[in-house]
Amino acid sequence: MKYCHENESKTRSKAMKLTRHELKNMMAESILPKGDCLSEDLLIAFNKGRATEKECEHVIEHLKTCRECTDLWKSYDIFMSETVKKVPEKYKKKTYEKITKPHRHIIMRFLNSPYLAYAATLLLTVSIVFIIYTQFLLRQTDASLAMQNQRLEDLRKNQATSQQQLAALKNDLQNREKEFMQSQVPVAGVPLYDLFPEGIYQRDAVPQKLPVVLMKKGKPVYLILNVTTPVNNTCEVLFLDEAQKVIWKTKVPSIKESTLALLVPPNMLTPGNYIIELRDASSTRFHASYRFHLSL
Repeated sequence: MKYCHENESKTRSKAMKLTRHELKNMMAESILPKGDCLSEDLLIAFNKGRATEKECEHVIEHLKTCRECTDLWKSYDIFMSETVKKVPEKYKKKTYEKITKPHRHIIMRFLNSPYLAYAATLLLTVSIVFIIYTQFLLRQTDASLAMQNQRLEDLRKNQATSQQQLAALKNDLQNREKEFMQSQVPVAGVPLYDLFPEGIYQRDAVPQKLPVVLMKKGKPVYLILNVTTPVNNTCEVLFLDEAQKVIWKTKVPSIKESTLALLVPPNMLTPGNYIIELRDASSTRFHASYRFHLSL
């Protein structure tokens, strides 16, 4: 009796040991073709540990090749009596976890994989480099825009300064011209010629039909324009040749007196017939014209 009990204990422990350690191989090889299925009594005896050593080896070899017997064997309650009974899901899950480790979910394996940390580190590094490079480009762009705005501002200031200088120079030239025209007084040794709208008379000379102005080489002459009516606005004096081409022109302030003295520089005019027109500078209104002949 004692011998039978020891044999039964050894067989049960061996069966349990083989079941726990070799289930992974049995599950991997269960895709083999189905063999002769085991009887339920043999599976119960195997679970209870009452099968002989030869029967245990037969059961183990069969479970390696038969999927249905393997599923049926896993569903038996190995801790209950000989009644063939389906194990509830919660006990079946615990029993299955004791026998073999279930395959982890692919997401869990990915999350627990060391490559995930490498990939996250690489992605973080690339993101940091990209952000730093973007900030660098933005700073360069801002600096370039600031320099361009500064250059535009400097150009505006220079342009405003240039315009002010030109306006001041223009006003200065106009003032000098006015002063020059107002200071036109006879100079000793310079011949004077009176010009009238109807002709020209040289002082102390006989009037001629076509007035003649004699200009010595390198010497200026004075032309005295006699105005019949005063001119309140700025006037423009035009020197024209016979083809009505403007040779020289100048502006004079309002004429309050009855005469206007014009100094003709030397070598400015060549011999020929000329016309002097007096016009309003703002409205180009015609006031008077003077004709004369210049000879050397």
